[in-house]
Amino acid sequence: MNPAKWLQTATSTTELTVLLLLHLIMHLASLGAGLQEYFVKQVLAIGKPVILVLVNGGALAIDDLVAGPGAIIETFNPNVVGAKAFADQLFGEQNKWGKMPVTMYPHEYINQQELTNFDMAKAPGRTHRYYTGETLFKFGHGLSLTEFDMKCEQGADGWTFTCDVENVGKMVGDEVVFAYHLYSGDGAADSHPVPLRTLKNFERITISPKETGKIEFTFTKQDLELVNEKGEKVLYKGDGHKVQFWAGEQMLEFEFGV
Repeated sequence: MNPAKWLQTATSTTELTVLLLLHLIMHLASLGAGLQEYFVKQVLAIGKPVILVLVNGGALAIDDLVAGPGAIIETFNPNVVGAKAFADQLFGEQNKWGKMPVTMYPHEYINQQELTNFDMAKAPGRTHRYYTGETLFKFGHGLSLTEFDMKCEQGADGWTFTCDVENVGKMVGDEVVFAYHLYSGDGAADSHPVPLRTLKNFERITISPKETGKIEFTFTKQDLELVNEKGEKVLYKGDGHKVQFWAGEQMLEFEFGV
């Protein structure tokens, strides 16, 4: 179908056909750069509910498209098996949505960081470990068709943490809990870059409505080590070590010394 004719038809109908829209956008990709974003804006201008589905090899700068759709789904390259899984999620047959495995930077990032520079810590930095700027979507971001509530406790040994994740919504679903280490003690930053936070572990759990799942994380001294200016792993003694647990937009933080 011709894209212009499809837009005219969509304006007079009550809903958009998702699969047809995907087909048209993929067709536009073969016609030249810039047409996909232009076409999405035309669809959004109709004023009807739209789900934007991204199919791409790497994260895109979609600054001008973030505010318009009712939801944005990043599929990366779903290939054959992933397409069926995506359809199950989209139409509510499953609720096992993932989390962003990368940081999605704004378009301005290409003017702030030379692409040939691979110094991870050079301002504004790269990845969730060093990036200090505003993100379109941060590493670990991801929504669900249900809602979760998380509570975490530190064990008596100081190294073990137990997180209770409750499904407070109406649909069975998966939640992913991320465990990070942070260090803000004295000395380290004077001689080498210190990550803002470093992912140390994560767990995915399936929880039915009104039920609670339990996840346990155990840290070791090796998990708290940083890499110094010589490329050696070093454990800094004293206070300043923290661990954070993220589930969706919920974050719980614990501080302890070594």
